[in-house]
Amino acid sequence: MREKIKNMTILEKLVRPDNSKILKRFQDDRHAFTLAEVLITIGIIGVVAAMTIPTLIGKYQKKVTVTQLQKAYTDISNAIIAAQVEHGMMSEWSGLKDSSITANTDFLENYLGNSLKYVKVCIPVTNECFKKNTIGPNGTLDSDINVSYSRAASAITQNGYSIFLWVDTDYIQDGVRTPHAQFRIDLDGPNKGENMIGKDVFGMICFFDKVGDTNAGCYFSGGTLSRDELLNDKTNGCNKKGSGLYCGALIQADGWEIKDDYPW
Repeated sequence: MREKIKNMTILEKLVRPDNSKILKRFQDDRHAFTLAEVLITIGIIGVVAAMTIPTLIGKYQKKVTVTQLQKAYTDISNAIIAAQVEHGMMSEWSGLKDSSITANTDFLENYLGNSLKYVKVCIPVTNECFKKNTIGPNGTLDSDINVSYSRAASAITQNGYSIFLWVDTDYIQDGVRTPHAQFRIDLDGPNKGENMIGKDVFGMICFFDKVGDTNAGCYFSGGTLSRDELLNDKTNGCNKKGSGLYCGALIQADGWEIKDDYPW
């Protein structure tokens, strides 16, 4: 009987499959990816990355630009308000009676300096504070900067952006003398970025008196115009054929956002 059982056991071992050996063989049959498969996968990942990464970077850069622009605009507006509290309305500021470099210096240092806090002041202007070769979306130089460069005042603020300003007391608008100060703001300073209006450089204007329906105060250049005018004006519009001077006002009009039709 024992011999019979022993023989049956031997037979079962011969007939019954060894699961552990089958599993091992199955595992051995599972090979790694071939070089061709790896290269195809890498290629697909590269294509997807090439399609998505520039978009993500662009969105990030736009958000950074808007944040910096809003900060600079708020700083300058608050500095004007603080100066008016101390010295009276802008139209009463004694140093702003002409368009000389003295008036620009007075505006920069005596009226704005206490609030903005500068790390470097350039009077007369040099490339150390503000680049002269600032261009617009249309590829042309900012004529206002070039014309006023020798008499303007500029500085780099402690927040990293630089400002370029000049006073114009002789400007005539609709037959009315309209004294004001104009600004260019370089969000990342003179030594970074593209030095392009609408990308990292933006324009502001401060009216000393009420002009028509526009109250005295500081606005982005073109800030009283409609969105269509800001976007499509042939001279200063925020488009590829314009100077881009109205781009700051367009961002503000769009709720501090860079929309899809913005010439980024």
